Amino acid sequence: MAAAREAEEHARAEQRAAETQAQREIGSLVRLASDALRRGNSRKAARFRMGIDEAMQAAPAVPPHIARSLQQLDERLNELKQWKDYAVARSASS
Repeated sequence: MAAAREAEEHARAEQRAAETQAQREIGSLVRLASDALRRGNSRKAARFRMGIDEAMQAAPAVPPHIARSLQQLDERLNELKQWKDYAVARSASS
């Protein structure tokens, strides 16, 4: 009985460690994507965003501050995409 409980606690500790590592990775990717956007490199930011999606599979729940940063990143990426679509449509109609 004690061995089973110890194994269960060990498994939970490993799961928490994996989630913590994934959250760190997500936070780092959000910062990298934001920096890429500030430099005007939306393509690179979009690649970082795809990496965030992959990392989210290991940590489906992220702390509120990371969730806010991710939401802001998505808003900026969407805004740039809309501007790009507008510019392409505008140049095609000229």
